[in-house]
Amino acid sequence: MVQAADFSSAYTDLDLNRCRLVEQSPEGEGEAYARWLCTGFAGIPLTYAEGDLRGMLAVGKGGKDHCAMTQTFGPFNTPGTTLEWRLKNGRPIAVILRWKLSEPENPDVTHDWLAVTRWTAHDSCRIAVVQGRLPNANALARQAADELAESFDCRRDAVKVYADPPMPASEIMISNSPCQTEE
Repeated sequence: MVQAADFSSAYTDLDLNRCRLVEQSPEGEGEAYARWLCTGFAGIPLTYAEGDLRGMLAVGKGGKDHCAMTQTFGPFNTPGTTLEWRLKNGRPIAVILRWKLSEPENPDVTHDWLAVTRWTAHDSCRIAVVQGRLPNANALARQAADELAESFDCRRDAVKVYADPPMPASEIMISNSPCQTEE
């Protein structure tokens, strides 16, 4: 008899002040860029990078080379401070992080989006983004993590977008990610 999976959540902070800054562009030389190494749930490494006022988050060892380091939202953005780790039978399978995106025409106006990231031993990538204003945004992000994380192929599958009105990923994320192959 096959038992249903037991999904749950655990939470950790994303506090760059507690992370180790490992790379930073020299002041006044081109586009500002920085990369931090952090520790997540159960000691899982996190890599956070920021460039051109946009952030990226990779999960797992060797994060600077992950697909997730090419995936960010198109508008300027900043990460939230709480990571939700989705667990299946106690084992982490995905991370959910809330991001604030600025409106290009009016940077003082922001919109929340949740990004769902999965990882394997050698890669991590976004599998879904959820518009934060949806009444069930957190539940949709958890559902995406639970249903997609283990089968999603970072090199082939398109990021799923939950939005009202519906929109393609290219309208909210920087498109043509090099981690996706052309069909």
